Amino acid sequence: MISCRQTKILQQVPIQTKIEIRDRFVCVPVTQDSSLIRALFACDSNNQVILKNFQELKSAGLSTSMKQISNGIEIRVKTVRDTIQVKAKDSIVLKEVPIIHNVPEYLDKPMSWLNKTLCIVGGISLLILILFIVSKFYNPLK
Repeated sequence: MISCRQTKILQQVPIQTKIEIRDRFVCVPVTQDSSLIRALFACDSNNQVILKNFQELKSAGLSTSMKQISNGIEIRVKTVRDTIQVKAKDSIVLKEVPIIHNVPEYLDKPMSWLNKTLCIVGGISLLILILFIVSKFYNPLK
């Protein structure tokens, strides 16, 4: 004879992950521009300063202007600040929450000697009771 007992075993449901890719636009500032100005000044016979040579190197995002004022020079540089939008991809990982639940497990365990003895005594007692009841109500000799 065998007996069953229920034990608690924690079992975890497997987690499902789902990766979702989304596109979004990110604003990125454009790097600053630069300019290089070379000017060669000289004095004429009247001791007036004159601009003899002028060279200017600049990037596309700059606008410069230069004025010569009697004894000096005035240079203006304007930069156009701009931001561009770059397409970026985001990966979002969606995870399901694991659920832990109890799963019954049935074990085959042999009966102890006390259980065997009680089963035998109970079976014999039940058989005697049935025979007693049958003999009380059913008497063929009468």
